[in-house]
Order: sequence, then structure tokens, then C-alpha cells
Amino acid sequence: MWISLENKQAVVFRLPQSVDNKTTAMLKRVQKCAFPIKYRPLLVSGSLKITV
Repeated sequence: MWISLENKQAVVFRLPQSVDNKTTAMLKRVQKCAFPIKYRPLLVSGSLKITV
């Protein structure tokens, strides 16, 4: 799992095809610890796109 920035406007989490509770917990930790994110998860072609 890795994180990439697209045009500094969106954070994209590359996820395995199945999103499990562990991944969800990780996303919550990232949201709390890394930087404030107001996100709307969009599952598109195996990527969870999080708009900032």
C-alpha cells in the first residue's frame, strides 16, 4: 500500500482489491496523524481516491 499525490489536490491510496478492517483502521490513523483530510472515498480501478 502506498500513497501518491496527484496535482497536490488529491491523495490516492493504492489498495489491494479487497478492503479489510485493517486497511480501514490504517486510513483512519493516516487521517488523524498525518494531516487533516476531508475525504470522500471513491473506489476506482483499485484505488481509493481521497479528495483534499
